[in-house]
Amino acid sequence: MQAIEVAALARLMSGDPDTAVPPGLTHLGDLAVVPSYARKPPFRLDMTDIDPGPRRMAEEYFRQGMTHYDGVRHFRIADALVVGQGTVIAGGNCLIRDSAAEFLAHGGAPDGLTSLGDGRFALKAAPTAVIDRPSLLLKRPWWPNYGHWLVDSAALLALADRFDLPAGWQIVTGRHHGFMQAIVRETLDLLASGVDVVEHPDDEVWRFAELHYFSPVHIPPLFKLPAAIAALREQVLRGRPSKRWPYRTIYVARGSVVPRRLVNEAEVIRLCGTLGIEVVSPEGMSLRDQAALFRDAALVVGVKGAALTNALFCAPGTHVVALSPGDFPDPFFWDLVGQSGGNYSEIFGPVASSDLPPAENPFTVDVGRLRAILTACFEHIASAWAGVP
Repeated sequence: MQAIEVAALARLMSGDPDTAVPPGLTHLGDLAVVPSYARKPPFRLDMTDIDPGPRRMAEEYFRQGMTHYDGVRHFRIADALVVGQGTVIAGGNCLIRDSAAEFLAHGGAPDGLTSLGDGRFALKAAPTAVIDRPSLLLKRPWWPNYGHWLVDSAALLALADRFDLPAGWQIVTGRHHGFMQAIVRETLDLLASGVDVVEHPDDEVWRFAELHYFSPVHIPPLFKLPAAIAALREQVLRGRPSKRWPYRTIYVARGSVVPRRLVNEAEVIRLCGTLGIEVVSPEGMSLRDQAALFRDAALVVGVKGAALTNALFCAPGTHVVALSPGDFPDPFFWDLVGQSGGNYSEIFGPVASSDLPPAENPFTVDVGRLRAILTACFEHIASAWAGVP
């Protein structure tokens, strides 16, 4: 059983003579190199009901108004292995940390690998297929999720006109089903029309003669490449005229969805009704219809979850109010909204039970305090729209 060691791309590219670059790994260039970006401070925060540990984390996150990064790098990897949720192994025994960082950061073994201890791994199965065509990998951890498809894969593909790929290249994704299958097909038709697609099952190991790998355009918790987000927004909304006046205000219904079920959602919906906020259910809508819905809204309210990722399509100045369980301080949506000039607010609510892992438990929000946030949003919107014909 060959031991697989983990190495980050930054370390491999550092020029350190003690760090061996895996055979077949070639750095072809950098994409959208900008040293940093700023995000707008939150408009309103209500952390009354956040748990003590998450409170400290949230306070630290919300102090980080700037993200510094090294750009996004393009690599060609000869004789590469792809396993699980897009984990890449170069040179037979070098696991590219960037491709599985979300699993490794929590001490877990990426899908398709077994831990040998001391940060080393081994394949659970031998390769089942050999892919000869040059292939662009669009598979990342948690790839079946709508939000991760948008910020990890679609956002990268939106920059395709900047890629230097060989003739006959194809795309590698996961094997989506149902609603997500339709979304992925629509995305690919918009951004890579005519390019062939192959679907890699999580439980198989594939060997690629020539894999093209880009370091992530999204790294939790506070990096999403602004150029990629802007390109995705522009291309998805192209040809869809704005209908922001009279502006819309929407609540994104969650219903019985697990995780993060909003126990008192009916009460929240009644509040929205009194304020003239319409209730919408984006699931089942096309990607472009979801994008237009959020682009045309001056106020978006919803539980932190996949559907709220559509906030990336919101116009600058839009108010987005996220409802969060008190054990979930993740700043994903603040980064998404704040970097685009949106107004981000968040209210945390107590979890109703702790039977599920943190961030997945059902919760409630205080409707009175939510009303105060929404009232402030409406006052700000009215001021911004004053005089609009």
